[in-house]
Amino acid sequence: MGALRNAGGDVVSDLHMNHRRLAVHVEDLWNEWEIQVLVLASFSLQVFLLLFSGIRKRTAYNFLSLLLWLAYVSADLLAVFVLGRLTYHMYGGLRHGLVLFWAPFMLLHLGGQETMTAFSMEDNMLWMRHLLNFVVQVVMAAYVVGKQWKGESKQLLAPMVLMFISGTIKYAGRISALMLAAEQTTCRSRVRRSRDSLMAPGYRVWLLPDWLRIQELTTYKRLILEANKSISAYMGFLMDIALPPSNRASNNYNLLQQRLSTEQRVYACYKLTELQLSNLYDYFYTKIGAHFEKEERLNGWFLQLVTLGSTFAALFLFAWADVRGNLFYYKRADIIVSYILLGGAAILDTLSVSIVISSFQAIEDYGRSHDVMFSIIRCVHPEGKPLWSHKLAQYNLISGCIQEKRAAAGGRGFLECIMFNVLRMNPSHTTYVDVSHELKKELLDKLIQVGGHEDDVWDISKFTGQWAKLELQSKLQIESSSRAHLQVLLSDSIDHAASFMSSVLTWHILTDICFFHEDDTGCSSSSGGPSREFSNYMMYLCSEYGMYSGSDAGNVMLQNAQGFIYDCLGDCQEDLDQISAVVTHITAKLRLLTPTDFVDPREKLINAEPALILAFQLSEELLKIKEANDRWDIILNVWMEMLCYMAFHCESGFHVEHLSKGGEFITHVKLLILNLGRPNYIYV
Repeated sequence: MGALRNAGGDVVSDLHMNHRRLAVHVEDLWNEWEIQVLVLASFSLQVFLLLFSGIRKRTAYNFLSLLLWLAYVSADLLAVFVLGRLTYHMYGGLRHGLVLFWAPFMLLHLGGQETMTAFSMEDNMLWMRHLLNFVVQVVMAAYVVGKQWKGESKQLLAPMVLMFISGTIKYAGRISALMLAAEQTTCRSRVRRSRDSLMAPGYRVWLLPDWLRIQELTTYKRLILEANKSISAYMGFLMDIALPPSNRASNNYNLLQQRLSTEQRVYACYKLTELQLSNLYDYFYTKIGAHFEKEERLNGWFLQLVTLGSTFAALFLFAWADVRGNLFYYKRADIIVSYILLGGAAILDTLSVSIVISSFQAIEDYGRSHDVMFSIIRCVHPEGKPLWSHKLAQYNLISGCIQEKRAAAGGRGFLECIMFNVLRMNPSHTTYVDVSHELKKELLDKLIQVGGHEDDVWDISKFTGQWAKLELQSKLQIESSSRAHLQVLLSDSIDHAASFMSSVLTWHILTDICFFHEDDTGCSSSSGGPSREFSNYMMYLCSEYGMYSGSDAGNVMLQNAQGFIYDCLGDCQEDLDQISAVVTHITAKLRLLTPTDFVDPREKLINAEPALILAFQLSEELLKIKEANDRWDIILNVWMEMLCYMAFHCESGFHVEHLSKGGEFITHVKLLILNLGRPNYIYV
């Protein structure tokens, strides 16, 4: 037995020794290759950012944005960490001389890529913090270069100095681009840009007659040239700067009625806004916008070519020293890493220059070479390539409550528990649909019609439901008594509503009631789909961002409406798979409610019952209209006017922020109205 115990003890001792040897071996291996691995990881992050950062302006999915954010943050942290670690190798002899050669490359990596200087507007606003970091890192890199200067080996001095110059210029260019983007949000810059744009010889706002003259074969090149005109004007407009009233012709109504949007005109209008917003994305989130700014020098052609030339010269000098055998005392693995860094830097700089040359704004810099530049641009940015997500976010209040009810009944998953209990985040029930051609056409037709109306029926400073009221008046086939009752209910839901959130809630619920009632009866309209998409999009904006919902009061009203729907769901548990059955049950519940007069004004702002009752009353009256098209024309006009109103009254920061999140349709609507020459009611 003693022998067995000794044998067992020896086995345990051997295992323990093996584990220690393995740990020591792994530690030695990491100490040997730590810098090489970190440097190559830093370079890999730069490649990833260059190739994939442009995706974020074309996708609305959060997972891809999360990956880019991790890469963006990690790239800076890793470069700073590596630069600090390199100082530990100052006195490591010739073996570490080549490792010190990599220090300037970290400045190059901190300078980032042309396609991404900032992840969000907050990064632009923190440009002074980046400037302080720039000073610290440049001093540290200069210290490393100085040590190399005084060292015994001078073989790497020239390429090291060249890479230091290249890295410093590129890093300074990033700081300059951040500062320039941050300045666009200041009041002083807004006033200056507004003044400059008005004094510019080429300044103009597209007017309706201009759009009427557009031929069916509107060219991609012409749209790019138009998008590049008066960038300051539409940047200022998006940032809520006053523009002069456009000279709208008041006698074009008949002409406009005859020539509403053709498919090509719909394409031209929305493609122009797409190109304009792509230019603004370049200004706020990349170096490309800074490159074409006249006052900008650090991102201009001269210094960009200096950076490119310095990198190629450093690569040539390093390769020459290697060919002559002057690097024989360095490890071959370190030499290979150096080649990867030098060659990669040269390729990335070349791609950066190519990206600038192929950008939309580059066509303005080459007066007689428009055709050549356009050929390059068309190869890199084909006409059919989307410049934003082309998605419309959808949140339906009833469907969201059904999903929450199912989740509560089945128990939350592990990730949902973390989101709900740890991060205090509710799982999102938002879906996305493509922005349909029909939806865009309906909105454009209405804007052109309203723009050419003989009477000024659109005061954008307030939401009055005027479009729907005029549409109702034009429906002569509706009985006069029914039309009069609808006019009263329209005013109650909009003019006399407790808040804007109350109006949104009323029309959101009645849209669902009318939509699923038609599903049951088999009667439908081509405007039903776009109306429901607008309805879900507006509810998404109000619920997700609290946009124009009256802050806390609007949110409480929305929660109260959800509470009412949850109560209804408790009575129809077996029908949760059929939303039409749920809507029918909610309608029956609303039929039993009676309006209440609230003495306390605060109670009126948060109570959802009046809005829900009004939704039922309106839907009941609308469903009396025999023609489904007439009914949905009224509903659609409410949503279109509401969307245009919100486009002007949500904060400018919302529009700019979402340029880097796939874009929002409401931002395109705001610029579309400007392009149609309708900024009459905009004030600073």
